[in-house]
Amino acid sequence: MNLLDSILSVFTKVFGSKSERDLKKIRPFVGQIKSFEASLKTLSDEQLKEKTQEFKRKIQEATADIAADIDAVKKQLSSTDETLTFDKRKELADELEALDKEYLESVERSGAGGLELPTVQFYSKLSYPFSIPIVIIIGLCLASVRRKGGKGVYLAIGLGVSFLYLTTMKLFEPLGINGVLSPLYAATIPHLLFLFASIILMIKTKK
Repeated sequence: MNLLDSILSVFTKVFGSKSERDLKKIRPFVGQIKSFEASLKTLSDEQLKEKTQEFKRKIQEATADIAADIDAVKKQLSSTDETLTFDKRKELADELEALDKEYLESVERSGAGGLELPTVQFYSKLSYPFSIPIVIIIGLCLASVRRKGGKGVYLAIGLGVSFLYLTTMKLFEPLGINGVLSPLYAATIPHLLFLFASIILMIKTKK
């Protein structure tokens, strides 16, 4: 067993497998599914294909209004209008996050699958701001120790920390997309790891 398999095994033991999480999610709907079984058995292949198109239309109808609202907010945010203040842009950004979440929930309620990627991206976008103070704390702790090489060394260390942080975030994303971790855990664990590292550095750094 290689290192990656060992890590995945640990995550599976702690957070459970994708199959277990999927079963837990769909178990409440088993009764509803069985109630439709008899009616579906009577349908021909062509009628079943028509049902698929019907489901697709329902998903589009459920998300059409929200998608239009998202496009409108994005258009406002991308505007170069100087009258758009910082507070207004922040308000629009918060509204966009709420709409993104509502969109994902609407699609999920419709029964569609394959939402792991957009869900991971959504939680990553929400948690990304936490990386800024964490990187600053780590940078201050590392900069408080005198090192040979001058400012170039500190710059290289700062770039290295930032690169390692981003790499860790990107490494965890596939774990959420492939179901090894839930999308929320895949997006937040890298920040928790570096937060833990920043706390250790603060404790060890001489005052």
